[in-house]
Amino acid sequence: MMDKDTSHTGAAVDVSVVIPCFNARGVLQSCLHSFAAHPPARSFEVVVVNDGSTDGTPDMVRERFPSVRLLNNPRNLGYSRSSNHGIAESRGRLVHLLNSDVEILPGTIDRLADYLDEHPDAGAAGGILYNSDGSLQPSVKALPSFRAALFGARSFISSWWPENRFTRRELLHWKAAQAAPFPAGYISTASLMLPKALLERIGLLDPQFFHFVDADLCKRVWDTGARVMCVPDARTVHHDHEGGSMSSLSRRVGSVSMFHACAYRYFRKHSGTPPWHPMNVAVLAGLSSRCVVAAANQLRHEVSSGIRQSLSRGGHVPAFQNLAAAAPDVDVTMVVANYNTRAMLESCLLSIEAHRPRRRFELLVVDDASSDGSSDMVQERFPWAHLTVNRRNLGYGRSCNLAIEQARGRYVYLLNNDVELLPGVVDALAAFLDGHADAGGAGSMLLNSDGSLQWSVKAHPTLRSGIFGARSVLARWFPNNRFTRSELLHWKAAHGQPFAAGYVSSASLMVRREDFARVGLLDVRLTYFNDADLCRRLWESDRRVYYVPEARAIHHNHKGGTLVTLKRRFRSVVEFHLGAFRYFRRHSRTPAWHPLNVVVVAGLLIRFVPSLLMQAAKDLAQMPLLILDRRRVAGAAEEG
Repeated sequence: MMDKDTSHTGAAVDVSVVIPCFNARGVLQSCLHSFAAHPPARSFEVVVVNDGSTDGTPDMVRERFPSVRLLNNPRNLGYSRSSNHGIAESRGRLVHLLNSDVEILPGTIDRLADYLDEHPDAGAAGGILYNSDGSLQPSVKALPSFRAALFGARSFISSWWPENRFTRRELLHWKAAQAAPFPAGYISTASLMLPKALLERIGLLDPQFFHFVDADLCKRVWDTGARVMCVPDARTVHHDHEGGSMSSLSRRVGSVSMFHACAYRYFRKHSGTPPWHPMNVAVLAGLSSRCVVAAANQLRHEVSSGIRQSLSRGGHVPAFQNLAAAAPDVDVTMVVANYNTRAMLESCLLSIEAHRPRRRFELLVVDDASSDGSSDMVQERFPWAHLTVNRRNLGYGRSCNLAIEQARGRYVYLLNNDVELLPGVVDALAAFLDGHADAGGAGSMLLNSDGSLQWSVKAHPTLRSGIFGARSVLARWFPNNRFTRSELLHWKAAHGQPFAAGYVSSASLMVRREDFARVGLLDVRLTYFNDADLCRRLWESDRRVYYVPEARAIHHNHKGGTLVTLKRRFRSVVEFHLGAFRYFRRHSRTPAWHPLNVVVVAGLLIRFVPSLLMQAAKDLAQMPLLILDRRRVAGAAEEG
């Protein structure tokens, strides 16, 4: 359920997110999951306009996202008319146009809305789009012109001379490096926000444009005296879904002629020249000759790549994926253990599906006797994953060890089920291990759900860290003391360079499989300290553990919100302190009768009592909110 989503209340909202879609069930599901993971702080609604899909899109939206408003066109009306349908039915003061193949990152909607509220001269605001591999997408441009036709991103001259100053003037996304908002001719409607009142004044999307619809819309915004602004810190991932089957090749080749037809319509609409003007003849002749060459190039490219697109990244036909997975030359084995967190697991696996590594990989999911239908969901939605279902709950450590023992990859990537991958994280970690023979493990940067940096990299646990560490009482009174700073190493990420660390969270940690064979698997007794213990053993075997800031993932740190999970969190306080003592006993090298053991036990007991009381107080304070949330969900379900 999406927080602050008022889709079924009928009330006015700040932002209406309008998403037209046609036969894009998979990418749309990822898009909607990104809203569930990163809901805006403002009141909002999500309006999905189903444009005659035949792939079960409406059923998926109703079943998995009941808070989303679903509008159905009587037939396929196209992108512009579908968007206009959603805008007309929207209740928001601001309208955010969003493609179905886009995933929002934390804060995107709020930053665009804040900018429009704070700058009355702005008529539209869009963010920066990233490709699935993390590269910058050319989604911010100057308005189309004759110069753009000659030197622009799609011109022949730019293919020979990509850095010419004319192309640089047309493609403005490079300005994103300056961080400050800047005016742009137009921004892709894959992610663009406008006031609804302005849309009603200048007119909605022009249906005669398939391409150039965003350029036409932004040109009309500029014509009113308002500005179109790019806000670089509002970021989204655009997968640019086009399909990969031979049936879609004819559509993509045909879109070349559609592109040139729309270019001519744009020129005719905004040039101000009469139909008989010689300039129209020159433009039409130039576009016609360019269309013939472009169509031939597109056809050659599609025919040569059609078979390759029908193959998976591993180089095998998807129907034979299970056979290929049995091959011994898997690069990375991804291990995900799960217990009763179906929604979080689905988001995790969707992020893997959306940002598939370039390397050959396998995914091993171990379901620890869940009772929430997690295993059924994996079998139905992710048949390409290898699923093992435990008959009883074995715990995180044993579940991971079962998968590690079955791993075929050179590298084993431990991944929590409440983590969502960002583009390129698996490839970045594997590439780092490839280039550093002394490295036994490499962990990614972890971001919290709100985009802030998570404390996921630390020095080895010691008695000093027990007194001054992140979880200590003294650290709460003196958070910037030098002992705490020496234990928490995530501040080094600002340098952008990989660095050696005592240990990195196993929520996103890649280890060589041969090192597991050498130092052993996860110690199942060390709950909450198995990553620290594993990394300590790697260091003791002359292997280093590194933190790689360029590899990034979002860790939602799911704690649940039911009475059952409240009891589990209460018990986790006990397990944390037991794990701390066991870690100390294992790595302190002191005999059992040593006085230091008595000191440690006494210290942990002293720490344990207030921790238990604080957790109980926190959970009791949460109970009223939990009850209200349940009632809100039940009420929304009845209204739906």
